[in-house]
Amino acid sequence: MSAKKFWKQNSSILLTFVVAAALLAFVSIVKPGYSNPANLKVLSISIAVLGFTALGQTFPILTGGMDLSVPWIFCIGGYLCAMLTGGENAKLIYAVPAVLLVGALMGAVNGFGIAYVGIAPVIMTMASNIIYQGLLVGFTGGTPGGSIPQVIKDLATGDICGVSILFLLWLVISAAAWLLLVKTPYGRKLYGVGTSEQVSLFSGVSVKKIKLSAYAVCGMMAALAGMLYSGKLSQLYLGMGDTYQMASVSAVAIGGISGGRQRQLHRCHCRQLCHHHSGWSAGCHEPFTGCTENHLRHRVVLRRAHLLPQEEHPLKKYSPPFRFVHLPFLVCWYVLPSDLAGQPQ
Repeated sequence: MSAKKFWKQNSSILLTFVVAAALLAFVSIVKPGYSNPANLKVLSISIAVLGFTALGQTFPILTGGMDLSVPWIFCIGGYLCAMLTGGENAKLIYAVPAVLLVGALMGAVNGFGIAYVGIAPVIMTMASNIIYQGLLVGFTGGTPGGSIPQVIKDLATGDICGVSILFLLWLVISAAAWLLLVKTPYGRKLYGVGTSEQVSLFSGVSVKKIKLSAYAVCGMMAALAGMLYSGKLSQLYLGMGDTYQMASVSAVAIGGISGGRQRQLHRCHCRQLCHHHSGWSAGCHEPFTGCTENHLRHRVVLRRAHLLPQEEHPLKKYSPPFRFVHLPFLVCWYVLPSDLAGQPQ
């Protein structure tokens, strides 16, 4: 492959790496200590948690929808892990499969309503999110209890040679997801449904089953992320997944996914872009603390990214390298901290 052809096919991915590296360097200058190994480890853990939710979100977005019920499936995943194990490592043998199964079933409920009943994805998933919230609050009385097993805590906070174990786990699962989406018939069907449901249907693809399975995968990944996040915190609280609702969609959208299109490496670094901003705004401690401010930015990101219908995309007429030009400008605005803008945090 010639250098010109390689650049034409991968310019967006390469430029995303450059933007992410430049942003990390800039934030490190403005916030001394941001790039020290201890803080990078904390960021890598946060990136992994967002990565799991965004990885699951990839599947419904590839079909042309999105899942906004991630926050409370996320919470239920953490709560079930604590409730089923009672802090005992041995019980993880059945608790982990149970958590993943429940997450997949909750996601399948969304998929059934969207694919078989015909409810719009935004309405269906927002409604189910509220229902799951009510169920968890009702069962717990507003005070989720239980104890997280030490194995989960070690997995969420441990490291190998300075690299977060959770981050490495996310890379492995992401590689497996890439193989599933790119190298298997299921992945091709998923792309096909997102590109054209009618053509896929005429080609013999079971569009409804593909959609249902996509939301089931998203639910399973949200439950997994919630279980691991609870290990990071070593405690539970209601609403701990709320900040990942728009963050997961934004990471996927900026990464270049919209109804049948995917850039896996591009999406991975876009999660890092989100977290460079989040760690900065929170004083390099916990991401997504300025909820109102961040939600506004996520909405603008979605508006300017690939969730726009293709016929309405303002950069549609340009070739792929030039269609990417808007991203650095968008990221610069997106990561602008409130203190530099003269606004309260």
